[in-house]
Amino acid sequence: MASSYLTRAEVARLLNVSVATFDRMRADGRFDVHPAMWGGVRLYYLKSDVIGWMGRNRK
Repeated sequence: MASSYLTRAEVARLLNVSVATFDRMRADGRFDVHPAMWGGVRLYYLKSDVIGWMGRNRK
């Protein structure tokens, strides 16, 4: 069963950007989805939140 949580590397892959670009997007406020869970040193994002963000920011 697929997880409903994504790491930042998985989110970057889904957005088709590098992890460094994704980190800049977060720092600049362009990616405004907040992590749903913190697991030690990893942040986890809800897949549905990321997909919703992609729909709102479609070009």
